[in-house]
Amino acid sequence: MRNFVAKAVISAFSLSLVAGCVPESNASFSENARTERCEQGGHTFDLNITVPAEYGRVHVLTQHARTSQGLVPVCPLNSGGNDRNYFYYGYSAEAFDGNAGICVSARTANAGHVMSCQSASRVRQAINAPLGTPAFSLNFTEWTEYNAY
Repeated sequence: MRNFVAKAVISAFSLSLVAGCVPESNASFSENARTERCEQGGHTFDLNITVPAEYGRVHVLTQHARTSQGLVPVCPLNSGGNDRNYFYYGYSAEAFDGNAGICVSARTANAGHVMSCQSASRVRQAINAPLGTPAFSLNFTEWTEYNAY
Protein backbone atom coordinates (compact mmCIF):
# COMPACT_ATOMS: atom_id res chain seq x y z
CA MET A 1 0.00 0.00 0.00
CA ARG A 2 2.91 2.34 0.79
CA ASN A 3 4.31 1.98 -2.74
CA PHE A 4 0.91 2.78 -4.22
CA VAL A 5 0.60 6.00 -2.17
CA ALA A 6 4.16 7.02 -3.00
CA LYS A 7 3.57 6.42 -6.72
CA ALA A 8 0.29 8.35 -6.58
CA VAL A 9 1.97 11.35 -4.92
CA ILE A 10 4.85 11.32 -7.42
CA SER A 11 2.40 11.02 -10.33
CA ALA A 12 0.28 13.91 -9.07
CA PHE A 13 3.37 16.08 -8.59
CA SER A 14 4.67 15.22 -12.08
CA LEU A 15 1.30 16.01 -13.62
CA SER A 16 1.23 19.42 -11.93
CA LEU A 17 4.67 20.22 -13.39
CA VAL A 18 3.60 19.20 -16.90
CA ALA A 19 0.36 21.20 -16.62
CA GLY A 20 2.46 24.31 -15.99
CA CYS A 21 3.95 23.90 -19.48
CA VAL A 22 0.59 24.16 -21.27
CA PRO A 23 0.31 27.45 -23.18
CA GLU A 24 -2.15 30.12 -21.97
CA SER A 25 -4.25 29.78 -25.09
CA ASN A 26 -4.11 26.84 -27.42
CA ALA A 27 -7.32 27.78 -29.21
CA SER A 28 -7.31 27.99 -32.96
CA PHE A 29 -9.60 30.33 -34.85
CA SER A 30 -10.99 29.53 -38.29
CA GLU A 31 -10.35 33.05 -39.61
CA ASN A 32 -6.65 32.82 -38.73
CA ALA A 33 -5.61 30.69 -41.70
CA ARG A 34 -3.11 31.46 -44.44
CA THR A 35 -4.69 31.78 -47.91
CA GLU A 36 -3.25 31.79 -51.43
CA ARG A 37 -3.40 35.62 -51.44
CA CYS A 38 -1.20 35.99 -48.35
CA GLU A 39 2.08 37.79 -49.15
CA GLN A 40 1.40 37.68 -52.91
CA GLY A 41 2.04 40.53 -55.32
CA GLY A 42 4.29 43.48 -54.71
CA HIS A 43 4.90 45.14 -51.34
CA THR A 44 2.46 47.97 -51.91
CA PHE A 45 1.62 49.33 -48.44
CA ASP A 46 2.49 49.03 -44.77
CA LEU A 47 0.16 48.03 -41.94
CA ASN A 48 0.69 49.79 -38.61
CA ILE A 49 -1.50 48.25 -35.92
CA THR A 50 -2.02 49.65 -32.41
CA VAL A 51 -4.13 47.65 -29.97
CA PRO A 52 -5.21 49.55 -26.81
CA ALA A 53 -3.60 48.35 -23.59
CA GLU A 54 -6.97 47.94 -21.89
CA TYR A 55 -7.83 45.18 -24.40
CA GLY A 56 -5.29 42.98 -22.63
CA ARG A 57 -3.29 40.17 -24.15
CA VAL A 58 -3.61 39.75 -27.92
CA HIS A 59 -4.08 36.08 -28.73
CA VAL A 60 -4.49 36.29 -32.51
CA LEU A 61 -4.27 38.97 -35.22
CA THR A 62 -5.75 38.31 -38.67
CA GLN A 63 -5.70 40.41 -41.82
CA HIS A 64 -8.93 40.41 -43.87
CA ALA A 65 -9.98 41.85 -47.23
CA ARG A 66 -13.34 43.62 -47.23
CA THR A 67 -14.91 42.75 -50.59
CA SER A 68 -18.40 43.15 -52.01
CA GLN A 69 -19.04 39.59 -50.77
CA GLY A 70 -18.02 40.51 -47.20
CA LEU A 71 -14.93 39.85 -45.14
CA VAL A 72 -12.39 37.41 -46.53
CA PRO A 73 -9.61 36.23 -44.18
CA VAL A 74 -6.27 36.61 -45.96
CA CYS A 75 -3.29 36.25 -43.61
CA PRO A 76 -2.56 35.32 -40.02
CA LEU A 77 -0.42 38.00 -38.40
CA ASN A 78 1.96 37.15 -35.59
CA SER A 79 0.77 38.70 -32.36
CA GLY A 80 3.14 39.43 -29.54
CA GLY A 81 0.97 38.73 -26.54
CA ASN A 82 1.20 41.88 -24.46
CA ASP A 83 2.63 44.02 -27.26
CA ARG A 84 0.54 47.03 -28.31
CA ASN A 85 2.12 48.00 -31.63
CA TYR A 86 2.64 45.81 -34.67
CA PHE A 87 4.09 46.44 -38.13
CA TYR A 88 3.58 44.30 -41.24
CA TYR A 89 4.09 44.59 -44.99
CA GLY A 90 0.97 44.57 -47.15
CA TYR A 91 0.88 43.06 -50.63
CA SER A 92 -1.30 43.92 -53.63
CA ALA A 93 -3.05 40.52 -53.86
CA GLU A 94 -4.10 40.78 -50.21
CA ALA A 95 -6.20 43.83 -51.14
CA PHE A 96 -7.52 42.23 -54.35
CA ASP A 97 -5.21 44.63 -56.24
CA GLY A 98 -6.79 47.69 -54.63
CA ASN A 99 -10.41 46.62 -55.10
CA ALA A 100 -10.95 45.71 -51.44
CA GLY A 101 -10.61 47.40 -48.10
CA ILE A 102 -8.30 45.94 -45.47
CA CYS A 103 -9.38 44.98 -41.95
CA VAL A 104 -7.44 43.55 -39.05
CA SER A 105 -9.19 41.51 -36.40
CA ALA A 106 -7.75 40.88 -32.96
CA ARG A 107 -8.79 38.22 -30.45
CA THR A 108 -8.01 39.82 -27.09
CA ALA A 109 -8.24 38.80 -23.45
CA ASN A 110 -10.36 41.73 -22.25
CA ALA A 111 -12.21 43.09 -25.30
CA GLY A 112 -12.96 39.83 -27.09
CA HIS A 113 -12.95 39.77 -30.90
CA VAL A 114 -12.46 43.31 -32.25
CA MET A 115 -11.75 44.79 -35.67
CA SER A 116 -10.21 47.88 -37.27
CA CYS A 117 -10.65 48.68 -40.99
CA GLN A 118 -9.46 50.92 -43.82
CA SER A 119 -11.63 51.54 -46.89
CA ALA A 120 -10.84 50.38 -50.43
CA SER A 121 -10.24 54.00 -51.46
CA ARG A 122 -7.72 54.44 -48.63
CA VAL A 123 -6.03 51.17 -49.66
CA ARG A 124 -5.77 52.41 -53.28
CA GLN A 125 -4.24 55.66 -51.99
CA ALA A 126 -1.62 53.65 -50.07
CA ILE A 127 -0.90 51.46 -53.10
CA ASN A 128 -0.31 54.56 -55.25
CA ALA A 129 1.75 56.44 -52.64
CA PRO A 130 5.54 56.58 -52.83
CA LEU A 131 7.35 54.12 -50.57
CA GLY A 132 8.20 55.64 -47.20
CA THR A 133 5.62 58.44 -47.31
CA PRO A 134 2.89 58.69 -44.65
CA ALA A 135 0.21 57.84 -47.25
CA PHE A 136 1.98 54.50 -47.90
CA SER A 137 0.97 53.30 -44.41
CA LEU A 138 -2.43 52.06 -43.32
CA ASN A 139 -2.96 52.77 -39.62
CA PHE A 140 -5.27 50.56 -37.59
CA THR A 141 -5.99 52.39 -34.34
CA GLU A 142 -9.78 52.58 -34.02
CA TRP A 143 -11.47 49.36 -32.94
CA THR A 144 -15.03 48.11 -32.74
CA GLU A 145 -16.67 44.78 -32.00
CA TYR A 146 -16.07 42.21 -34.72
CA ASN A 147 -19.82 41.67 -35.17
CA ALA A 148 -20.27 45.29 -36.21
CA TYR A 149 -19.00 44.46 -39.72
